[in-house]
Amino acid sequence: MNKYEIDCISELIKQIQSKESRKTAGKRFGADTSCLCKRFGMYECRGPEGWRHRRGSYPVEFKELVILFKKEHSLSARETAALFNIPSPTTVQAWEKRYDEGGIQGLADQRRRKTNLSKDTQLVSVKLLEEMSQKELQAELRRLRAENASLKKGERLEEAKERIDAEAEARIVCELALLFLFHFMENSASNPLPFTVTARRHGIRTNTPEPKRK
Repeated sequence: MNKYEIDCISELIKQIQSKESRKTAGKRFGADTSCLCKRFGMYECRGPEGWRHRRGSYPVEFKELVILFKKEHSLSARETAALFNIPSPTTVQAWEKRYDEGGIQGLADQRRRKTNLSKDTQLVSVKLLEEMSQKELQAELRRLRAENASLKKGERLEEAKERIDAEAEARIVCELALLFLFHFMENSASNPLPFTVTARRHGIRTNTPEPKRK
């Protein structure tokens, strides 16, 4: 995404934050409403950096973790893509289909390319982890939960798309992102096991066998 595109989306975000509806803002700038909703959710979670396309292949373990997290929390492909900073929701849909059909083997890169993440594609935003302490993350999580509790008293997120509140959707995605960060912070230092093993120990089923103990 070039600087001109980023500037245009930044202006759109400002209009939405000033209480202008997504549909109205999208019409004025000639932007698709669903695409605008996706960009707004990524902005709320990661700021402008969330708009930059990520390049490189993904390890099978990462793909499985994404799919398991999506299923465990009943997320849409768009919410999952925004949470894990994956450029396209269709990528998540393709992974899920292959996982449902062939399990962990179905997620293997069929092109047999090297499955290392590129430097700018990380499971967790290192910058965010460095800037926020665990107490700050807990405070932010409590704030988001309080806001979501009040929003549930009104119109629900699952209702007709025309009436979805973009800000409410973004808050829910951000809350899930913070929950995942807690999971990572609590396990990464003391538990060097693969993410799939950690996920299994937290009650999430996987198709990867448990490592044999020596």
